[in-house]
Amino acid sequence: MTIKSLDIIHDEHRALAAMLSGLRSIASGIEAGRLKPDYDLLESMIEYIDKVPEKVHHPKEDQYLFAKLRQRCAEALPVIERLE
Repeated sequence: MTIKSLDIIHDEHRALAAMLSGLRSIASGIEAGRLKPDYDLLESMIEYIDKVPEKVHHPKEDQYLFAKLRQRCAEALPVIERLE
């Protein structure tokens, strides 16, 4: 596993956090009456939050990050098992 691989995984964490933050902000704006719901946008954001981690992100963690951690750090096994 390279530093670039870790950067990709970290970037995906940041992208998901940004999507969640944006969704919270939009929901607050709708609730306060400052925004009107854009249902297509909301659907796309929720689909991203629902699908991307499971289909794109978690397989990378499992295949690359967790596999290497298992090989190199037995102490990490309980944490890895909880994350999987």
